[in-house]
Amino acid sequence: RTTPMFTLFPYTTLVRSVKASPDRFSLAVECVKRFEGWHGEKKHWPYVGWGHKVLPGERFTNSISKAQGDSILREDLRKLCRMFSYLGRDSLLAAVLSYNVGPYRLKGYGKRPKSRLLKKLESGDRNIYK
Repeated sequence: RTTPMFTLFPYTTLVRSVKASPDRFSLAVECVKRFEGWHGEKKHWPYVGWGHKVLPGERFTNSISKAQGDSILREDLRKLCRMFSYLGRDSLLAAVLSYNVGPYRLKGYGKRPKSRLLKKLESGDRNIYK
């Protein structure tokens, strides 16, 4: 019998791997929940929970519980943190922003250039306000 991957690595290991404390991760989750809002009606389809876009092969409906929505949000945010893990302690910042606008708005694709924010963070400049 094989053990699923998510039980082999506890939550704290995942968070430590993206260089964010559990408190910051939880704060990021609450921030997304506050500004994304709950997508529990059919008019929000294909978005469910707190902004998760239902992908081909997933069988979510708009009637998922808030606990399921929270779990999906945390999983999505962890994936994005891993995607931006090369940014070290700024990976959570990039993950939350990309959850809202999409990762390829930050990373760039096709004719869309890489965002100035991501260029600054990659160069080591953490003063993102100027």
